[in-house]
Amino acid sequence: MHPASQAHPENFIKPLNPAPAAAKVPFRLGSISDVSKTNPILNLEDLLRRNRHFKNLHAGQRCFIVGNGPSTQYQNLSRLKDEITIAVNDFARNPEAASVQYSYWVLAAPFYWERPQVHFLPVVQLAVDQALSPQLFVPTTGFSYFNTVRPGPLINYNYFHYSQATIETEIDFTQGIPAYGQNVILVAMMLAFHLGCNPIYLIGIDHDILKVTEEQYADYASAHSYKEADCQKVSDYMTWEQWQGAKARMLFQYGELKTYAAGRGIQVRDATCGGHLEVFPKDNYDSLFVGDAGQGKLVREIRSHVGASRVLAEAACKLLDAGEALPALSLLNDAFKQNRTEHTRIAGIQYLRALALARLGRLAEALLAAREDLAYNPANRALAEPLISQLEAELVG
Repeated sequence: MHPASQAHPENFIKPLNPAPAAAKVPFRLGSISDVSKTNPILNLEDLLRRNRHFKNLHAGQRCFIVGNGPSTQYQNLSRLKDEITIAVNDFARNPEAASVQYSYWVLAAPFYWERPQVHFLPVVQLAVDQALSPQLFVPTTGFSYFNTVRPGPLINYNYFHYSQATIETEIDFTQGIPAYGQNVILVAMMLAFHLGCNPIYLIGIDHDILKVTEEQYADYASAHSYKEADCQKVSDYMTWEQWQGAKARMLFQYGELKTYAAGRGIQVRDATCGGHLEVFPKDNYDSLFVGDAGQGKLVREIRSHVGASRVLAEAACKLLDAGEALPALSLLNDAFKQNRTEHTRIAGIQYLRALALARLGRLAEALLAAREDLAYNPANRALAEPLISQLEAELVG
């Protein structure tokens, strides 16, 4: 067993189903060739210099890192179509991949270049078939393979390089980055830092194995958001003791990146539905899309009122859309107080307060506000009830 094959408890190694006999040509839109003949690479510095283009490309914009946990089946991923998204590993196999049209794609596990016929070529073929056009980031350790394969005209290769760097210095993809590869999500987070994204939301990061006991471990098989013919047991390739070591390294690396983000004012929020990673503050996924059709109706209703409370609530909606939950909550608290003294009442302020509180991780308070909104604003039932159910589930979990 290759030691690095233990590096991804979120997406454990399992053989992909081989392509049907009639579909064994790797890429219909490209071909295998020696890329170095037309695009020579002089050295590592030249290879990484390409990443200058991505430095702070999305400064101050929110992004979503999308894992392959089965929880994404319960989230409307089509909402991500116009968002900055970083997908990982086999996300092209997710039934919603085409609707997401993810911006970036990170592969980190060695099996992609060590056993490409089984792991890399099939998943890239899926991406090509769906006309996906992400910027693909792969490690320099796989360069000798990736440099000989063209993944079609829509997908561009980019490289990252593990080094002795630490979080004491800036994480910069034009240089070596900390060797935090125990899980591909960690690399995706470092890419988001390089892109300048803030806030950063994690979804599909279920990490259900974190709650598996030693007694349960022998029969545990990781699940994903896509169908699999055969779910391999983790114990087939990693002993309980090996997993304990891998888990400790992974949680340490998550903690290091949390410290890095906090020291630079970068918000990292976990919007996974359920999930067992307990490192980052939790958010309700649906609450992150105030401008969606149903919630947009709520905003229009607010705008139909007059008075100071309307101005405050409208400003709060803009802040929520921008990912600024704390100042939005402050304005909504003021709007709630102000509206009590006005001739007409604005329905929905409590619902918006619940969204802001949920984003801040104050789930118990969010639940109270959502329940109050449902009690006094039954017209908003379609939005309030799902939010209440999710908050209750997260508090119980």
